Amino acid sequence: MRDPKFIDFKTALGIYVVTAVLTTLLIHFVLLSSSWNTFWLK
Repeated sequence: MRDPKFIDFKTALGIYVVTAVLTTLLIHFVLLSSSWNTFWLK
């Protein structure tokens, strides 16, 4: 009952979620940084 397409979709979805989380954390880290926050407020 294993569908290769379903497995590929699940893997792609997992990679997308991980990438989205890492990107979000990176953006939050940059925005919360004092120097970068001052830069964005200028």
